[in-house]
Amino acid sequence: MDRRSQGSGVRSQKSKEVCSRQYAVGSCYLSQFSCFLLLTACCLLLTVFTGCQQGTPPQPPAQQAKKEAPKPAAAPPAIEIKEETKKEETAITAKQRNPFKSFIVKVTEKPTVAVPKTPLQRYELEQLKLVAVIWGVNSPIAMVEAPDGKGYSIKKGDLIGNRNGKVRRIEKDRVVVEERFAEASGEVITNEFLIKLPLPKGEEEVR
Repeated sequence: MDRRSQGSGVRSQKSKEVCSRQYAVGSCYLSQFSCFLLLTACCLLLTVFTGCQQGTPPQPPAQQAKKEAPKPAAAPPAIEIKEETKKEETAITAKQRNPFKSFIVKVTEKPTVAVPKTPLQRYELEQLKLVAVIWGVNSPIAMVEAPDGKGYSIKKGDLIGNRNGKVRRIEKDRVVVEERFAEASGEVITNEFLIKLPLPKGEEEVR
């Protein structure tokens, strides 16, 4: 009985050792298969994630989009001020304008007041007397006598008389003087005045 019991004990112990070895080998196979599945799953996830990143373009940040947006140009205030000023001036002018007054303005030439430079500009033309004429030269010369008895020589372009007279031409027996003066209405009047040589006594009697 002792030998049988010992033999059965040895067998059971051997069978336990065999089972434990088989379990260890199976566990090792399971752990290797689990590692392979885990690595495969990681590779698939990495491939999918990389494809998603390549297919989706990067979006710019919101701040950068705000900076690139064009700003509307502000209108200059100076132009508005000028336009308002012009409108106000036009309104004031329209109020002050007389509706019955003609818009045609008559432009009149104002006579130039000559400053006396010679004694002849202090007298009226009627007070001067022509006493001689030098004729037949390029620039004719005439001699006039003033009321004070003094004689003065004149030529074309000289000022004479107190009404802005000017010598226009000297002829054989006379001096033509042009006078310009303004009337009360402002219109400029041009007048020609003749200073003639006195005729001899015989010719005066015949005429």
